[in-house]
Amino acid sequence: SSMLLDFSDGRYLVSWLYDITERQIVEQRIARSEERLNLALRGARLGLYDCSIDAQGRIGEVTVNDIWAEMLGYEKESLLARYPDHMACWRDLIHPDDVPDVQQRLQRFLDNEVQEHRAVFRMRSRSGQWRWIQDTGDAALRDPDGRPRRLVGINQDITDQKNAEASLRDSEASNRKLLDEQQTIFDNAPNGIIYTADGVILRVNQRICEHLGFAPDEMVGRPGHIMYHSQDNYARFGALVGPSLAAGKDVNVEWEFARKDGGAFVAQVSGRAIHSSDHRKVTIWVFEDIAERKAAERAMAEARHVAEEA
Repeated sequence: SSMLLDFSDGRYLVSWLYDITERQIVEQRIARSEERLNLALRGARLGLYDCSIDAQGRIGEVTVNDIWAEMLGYEKESLLARYPDHMACWRDLIHPDDVPDVQQRLQRFLDNEVQEHRAVFRMRSRSGQWRWIQDTGDAALRDPDGRPRRLVGINQDITDQKNAEASLRDSEASNRKLLDEQQTIFDNAPNGIIYTADGVILRVNQRICEHLGFAPDEMVGRPGHIMYHSQDNYARFGALVGPSLAAGKDVNVEWEFARKDGGAFVAQVSGRAIHSSDHRKVTIWVFEDIAERKAAERAMAEARHVAEEA
């Protein structure tokens, strides 16, 4: 800095020199820090906002970065020029159904009831599409009473995440419906059905319980040999069907099973080995009650025998 000063012996130019090296270094560091922040925000597609808050807890001046507007398909200057202030812009773009909740959350932050401001809401893009926005802010400055005087936060477009969540919910609902339908078919199938793995009964339907005289909880979790007249009978059945199942072939045999009351249940039984979701080898058995067929066969045999003797 320099200035002219008049003295008794003449006019002199007086100059002062200041060492501003340290200030320049600080300014350069701040500039580099801001550059890194802007690059990080742009890379992550994060909109940044900075709000002043007056002593009465009201939002004052608001500044935003370019990405805040770009997320909605706008240029910042052209978007903000349409409104008297940023809050008017925000209130116009946010979905009407989301306004009450977001205002309540913001007010709780301004009243110092919560330490952070968090909200999820929809905003109208330039194309008219509603974009889901996640808003996260914190107090960059507080007064001596701890009340926020400056709010700095970021907005992130989470529309893709919301759409994925909605698709997942729809898929889960469809799967539940399919499982319910399968369970209904399973429970009302005309034939008995049993799932087994490693010799243990995993699942039964109502029809097989009726055929064998057991309640479902008397069968599930129990060893499969409870359905056979003896351990030897169980072993002979395993020897008959085991090789075919191990080779990936279906089996179809006629066998007499033991009812709970000691009676007999004669069935045409079909079996198929499958791999379950937990990598166990599960076998599905379908039991057709052939008592009437066997009775008809016996009647025909007797009639034939009588005819031959006549």
